[in-house]
Amino acid sequence: MATYNITYTGGMATLQNVYFYENITSYIDTSLLSGKNLLFYIRGRETNFIRTIAADPTDSGDYNNPTFLNNDRYWTLLLKVLYPNATNISTYDTTNNLAKRMGSVVLPMGDIYDIDVYYTSENYINILNLANAIKIQGINIVLKASVDATFSYLETDNPVSYYTEYTNNDLIAESVGTKGYSSNNNRDSQYGTQNWQPNY
Repeated sequence: MATYNITYTGGMATLQNVYFYENITSYIDTSLLSGKNLLFYIRGRETNFIRTIAADPTDSGDYNNPTFLNNDRYWTLLLKVLYPNATNISTYDTTNNLAKRMGSVVLPMGDIYDIDVYYTSENYINILNLANAIKIQGINIVLKASVDATFSYLETDNPVSYYTEYTNNDLIAESVGTKGYSSNNNRDSQYGTQNWQPNY
């Protein structure tokens, strides 16, 4: 299990690239991944925030012919994380799934996210559909997302607070459809956490 961190501080931009370096070759015959897109199934431990995001093809940059930077030790996977201010939430998450298909996710801060990796041969329009994707067993990515009080783009509606960090997610997982989110994912959110629901 690899653990990664993103902390928004000072004058950082609201969009940050988070690179994961995962030894996929140890878990799957990588010839099965030829021409396939990779998906991140993201689930928050405190918020039960669930999204499916297409991994950015780090080599080709082309979702129609995806290739990823890799060597004998690891594959380079990219997730574009957007800070959850009102503009980013409405532009990149709640109104459509284009950003999710292009590798971007708006994440509530102060949470720990468990990320599973899937591969799919779905076309670009249906790329987020987990029903037709296959999980790469053994890849367990953990992403800790936080914000510091010094961050320049804090909004008063999104106070900086700190939560209990759970080691396991005991909340009920919901299925994710072609839109890249669960219609019921707010049901088990920890009290006081930031969460929202898309409306497309």
